[in-house]
Amino acid sequence: GTYGPFQPSYPTAVPLWMAILLKGGKRARIVPPEWLNYESLLISVAAEREQSKSFEPLHDHYYEIAAMLLKAAPDDIPNAERVRGLIEDLW
Repeated sequence: GTYGPFQPSYPTAVPLWMAILLKGGKRARIVPPEWLNYESLLISVAAEREQSKSFEPLHDHYYEIAAMLLKAAPDDIPNAERVRGLIEDLW
């Protein structure tokens, strides 16, 4: 696909691979998805612990996406180490 032109300091939706590529070149800041914040994951972990026979509805590839974002942009994810721990708990 075609993406751009990009405007500085203006959020733009791009594919994950492009966001990671731009972040690697120090040309972008990644805004993590809403489900990848500490509070949302804490609620999901608590719900799964209460209901051991059901799973919380998360993105189909939440583990892979979280792993890529936590590796490429830990400075863009608030509480990255805690988020990593909650992702492991859900996995």
